[in-house]
Amino acid sequence: MEDLYHKIRQQLEPGRSIYIEFEKGKVSAFSVFTDDKQGCNNWDPSEEKIDSLLMISGLDRTDLNDIKNTLDDIHSISIAVSTSSDEPYEIGFRRILLDKYDFIIYPYALSQEEQERVEADPGNIRYSPRVVFRYNTGAIGNWNFPGKEEYLQSRKIR
Repeated sequence: MEDLYHKIRQQLEPGRSIYIEFEKGKVSAFSVFTDDKQGCNNWDPSEEKIDSLLMISGLDRTDLNDIKNTLDDIHSISIAVSTSSDEPYEIGFRRILLDKYDFIIYPYALSQEEQERVEADPGNIRYSPRVVFRYNTGAIGNWNFPGKEEYLQSRKIR
């Protein structure tokens, strides 16, 4: 994951961030943003739109293919990367209908206060001082991470 993150970050145009998601081997979502949060969102983009977003981001088709293959290798579906070295990156692990599970990987170990803030969110499980497992629901409803309490209890037993 780290290698993929560093490769993408180096390829991105300065001040850009991207989100790319794959479904059934094809790009299902592609977003490119600038530092001021201006950008383009596309769900189920056409091949022409993908080419346009690649150009804006600083990536190319070879990079896109490498991203897809690496995500396939780690059994994941998406990646979000910013050129800012202070920002975490995200690896989308799985989507179930509108719900999505992500790993958020921080470039530094979170302070104890930051870890407590992360854990207070019912959709987050802190895995390590640098990694958070997040549950997002794309619909109105319960934002609680399914099985969070059971998981946290199992960690206390060890």
